[in-house]
Amino acid sequence: MPKALDVRTASIVVQDAVVRALELAYLRRYQEVADLAALAAVTTEPLPNRALIWVLSEGVVYQLSKASTDTPLSPDIIEANGNGRWLRQSSSMTLGPNHFAPLHRVRSGIVNAVEAFQGDMGEFLQRIFAQRPAFGVELIEDTLAMRALRHGSIYNTQWRLIVHSTAFNLRHGTDALYGSDVAEDAGISSERGIYRLMGDARYLLAGTDLGLGICIKFASIDGSGRLVEKDLGQRYFRAEIDLTVHGTVHILDEDLFPQWAASIERYETGTPDGRAFDPANFVAQGLRIQPQSGLSAAPVPGVAYFDGQPVSVSPGLHVFSANSDTYRDLLPNGTLIYLEADVGQPAPSQTPNSLRVGVTRTDATSIIADTLLCSYRLTSAPVTGDPFEVRSS
Repeated sequence: MPKALDVRTASIVVQDAVVRALELAYLRRYQEVADLAALAAVTTEPLPNRALIWVLSEGVVYQLSKASTDTPLSPDIIEANGNGRWLRQSSSMTLGPNHFAPLHRVRSGIVNAVEAFQGDMGEFLQRIFAQRPAFGVELIEDTLAMRALRHGSIYNTQWRLIVHSTAFNLRHGTDALYGSDVAEDAGISSERGIYRLMGDARYLLAGTDLGLGICIKFASIDGSGRLVEKDLGQRYFRAEIDLTVHGTVHILDEDLFPQWAASIERYETGTPDGRAFDPANFVAQGLRIQPQSGLSAAPVPGVAYFDGQPVSVSPGLHVFSANSDTYRDLLPNGTLIYLEADVGQPAPSQTPNSLRVGVTRTDATSIIADTLLCSYRLTSAPVTGDPFEVRSS
């Protein structure tokens, strides 16, 4: 979700946001699948780009992007059985003001296509006619008005669009206009009349930010709705409704933003008992004991931070009692204090002015478990590819 719309790409972003909203709300879904493994097995060759499939185990819809080569990352990016990737959808929009479920949780649709105008009106209208019922989105113009005190920075903007809709129904009467009342038509995509499609688009888009956040003030359905094509012989109708999107665009002064770079290295971090990470008191390296046969062992040499100061620790061998929980407390001078308790019994009192590092559990002959009891940020298991650098664009 962009915080600001760049004047260079704003019109593209706005038109695509209208298309995406109509897709998630009303585009029919292909045969739903049980889980992500089943989704990955779907043959994508016969499916159109931007096809939608409901995944039952996830409770969300996934969209096919045949051009995507993104690295698969479940559950967000699933490699397709064919070209492209299945992308998990997420939207802040809902199916109208009286619905609470977001659009990515809409399980079924009513139209066969949602198309964006691509420069040839004849071809555009032919495509949505062939796939009726369908929606088409055409950006007519945008109007900018200076908002800031300095030219070339922030502009109030209005984008004027037309949402086209097409419908047909071969039954006699008003079915192509109003929709079918015949029970056998339930679930058939042709049942939606042209007037209802116009109303559905208005109901969805009115007053929303199109999922683009604070850069869009609202979408307005002020204006007319009109039938522009009527073929009574074919029971086919095409209509248009006006849509105006109000927002702001920015022209950022890029010279004011210094270039930066950051070196990133990922660590294994955690707080075993669910407390917030303590940046002043944590284990940074080592100090764990590996499960093993026998009761004699030494914690791995390492480093801990105590009151914000690093403490190097080189522990010696310790003989653990059988069938016990042995707690270890770290003193500021690097000494470990071992305190025993029966298995499963309350922990002994912590040594004054110490950091309780961990606990080791034994059975009759072996060390069977070891758990850190303080915050930790370990470098002992580096992630492949680390460190890596991120630069500002």
